[in-house]
Amino acid sequence: MLRKIVLTSGLLVLASLPARAQDKAELFGGFSYLRFNSTPGINQNGWEIAGQYKFRDWLGGVGDFAGNYGSSASTYTYLFGPQISMRSRVSPFGHLLLGGDILGQDASGIRPFHWRLEAA
Repeated sequence: MLRKIVLTSGLLVLASLPARAQDKAELFGGFSYLRFNSTPGINQNGWEIAGQYKFRDWLGGVGDFAGNYGSSASTYTYLFGPQISMRSRVSPFGHLLLGGDILGQDASGIRPFHWRLEAA
């Protein structure tokens, strides 16, 4: 019985360590779905990774990257910018991210580039 209590307590302590890391940095990774409403429509699946480093309790810098693939084409996006947040139990935030994308056609081996600015 004592062994189970010690093991459970140890697991709880280890589980609480990543929560302290959110004081300065946040990291996100996930699935991405992208749809182009063209004729014919293009659906792409891929990945997304984003990170934030907090300079102050309320101010941080964000980087967001994604890659999507499908229909013999690929799309890569990148966004950077500041993020402000309010520390509370539920933390609302706002950010202005600027960046662009690279569109590529895989079928012919030609990879045209398209750059643009975005705000999110």
